Amino acid sequence: QDAVTITLSVTKQVVNESVGSLEVCAEVEKGGLETTVFVTLSSEDGTATAPEDYTAVNVLLSFNASNNVACTTIDIIDDSFVENDETFTVTLDSMGNNVVISNKTGTVTILDDDEVTIGFEPSSYIVNETELSVRVCVKLLNGTLERAAVVTLFTTDGSATAPDDYIPVSNVQ
Repeated sequence: QDAVTITLSVTKQVVNESVGSLEVCAEVEKGGLETTVFVTLSSEDGTATAPEDYTAVNVLLSFNASNNVACTTIDIIDDSFVENDETFTVTLDSMGNNVVISNKTGTVTILDDDEVTIGFEPSSYIVNETELSVRVCVKLLNGTLERAAVVTLFTTDGSATAPDDYIPVSNVQ
C-alpha cells in the first residue's frame, strides 16, 4: 500500500468554557486505503490542565476504505473560577510506516466565561454627622476568584457634598 496522509482537522480551535465538549477529527487527506491504518490522538496540557479544565484523551483512531474520517470527543470542564483563557494541544501520531501525518498538532483555547460580583456590604450606609468616619466594606458577592482582585474606591457627591459634608477619596485600593 502506498503512503496515506492523515491530517488533524483542527489547527486552532476556540471554545467557550460552557460548551460542554469539543469534537476533534482526523481525516485521510490523500492516498487510498487498502488496509486499516491507525493513528493516536492525544492531548497535552498547556495553561489548561486535565482534569480541571478538560478531559485528557489518548485514543486510537482507525481508518479504512469505508471510513476516512475518525473523531473523538473532549469534554470541556465548566468551572466557576474567574481565570485567564487557557490552552491545550491535541496531537496526531502515526502507528505505522505507511502513514504520513500533516497538521500534526492543534491548539484548543478555552475562553473563560465566569464572572464575579464585587460590591459593598451593606449596600448603603447611614452616618450621623457627629461621627468622624465610616468604615466601608467591599466584599466578593458572587463567584470565585483564582487570583487577587484590585478594587478602586472613590466617592461622588449625592445629597452630601465634598468638602463641606465629607472628605472625598479617590483611587483608594
